[in-house]
Amino acid sequence: MKTSCSVAAFAAVVTFISGLQAADLNITIVTSNTVTSTYTPEDLDYGDPAAILYKVGYAVLPAADFTGLNAGDTITLDVVAPAGSQFQITPQGTYSFATFNRWFASGENVGAGGFSSVSFSLLDLTGNAPTPRLTSLLRYNPSNNASDFRYTADFDSLEAIIFSGFRFRGTLAGSVNAITLPFNETPSFSVSDNNYQGPPPPNDLGILTIIPEPSTYALLLLSGAGWLLWMRRKVTFQSLGFSGLGPKAE
Repeated sequence: MKTSCSVAAFAAVVTFISGLQAADLNITIVTSNTVTSTYTPEDLDYGDPAAILYKVGYAVLPAADFTGLNAGDTITLDVVAPAGSQFQITPQGTYSFATFNRWFASGENVGAGGFSSVSFSLLDLTGNAPTPRLTSLLRYNPSNNASDFRYTADFDSLEAIIFSGFRFRGTLAGSVNAITLPFNETPSFSVSDNNYQGPPPPNDLGILTIIPEPSTYALLLLSGAGWLLWMRRKVTFQSLGFSGLGPKAE
């Protein structure tokens, strides 16, 4: 009987602790595997330098479901390259990175949660981490009867960097209502150089490119080495009168 009571008490404690666990919201956006560019040539009449803009579009645009969230919970957004890929920035001068992510809907009331803190980081970063300018928003606006959730960041840098994606993480300052907001507006992130000194497209130097991850490079090299080893063995066996790895058929 004592054991039964202990088990029951333990189960009650586990249930209570589970009820206190943070709900948290984790959103993952996967980008496309291509980079598009827009080039503006130098304007000699006005003395404006050439400019180039690179964009990576979003292939996956998940909604934001606020069900079960409370003050102190976190909302994490990861924007990541497709599996096996990463982003590389090789600047010719100062470049600007910008990302604007927004979930919005009319006729929905998300409440007045807001954020007590928001952070931004580049994932799997090679190079020096830049200091971003952050803007975050999570609110209901009665004047237009609409709810708005945003994570935005931008920074200027001269540093060459490689990264697999970026992450926003915000801590809720208050409770929110159980609603779902669809992704809305600007489904991409960009890198631009407004004083571009390099050659124009299609010979531009690709300030922002998508490259294989190091593990993918290793796999390609391994595959190449395996192929060379197979060809070497094949040549050796053929020189000995064999057509394959087994004995020559009579």
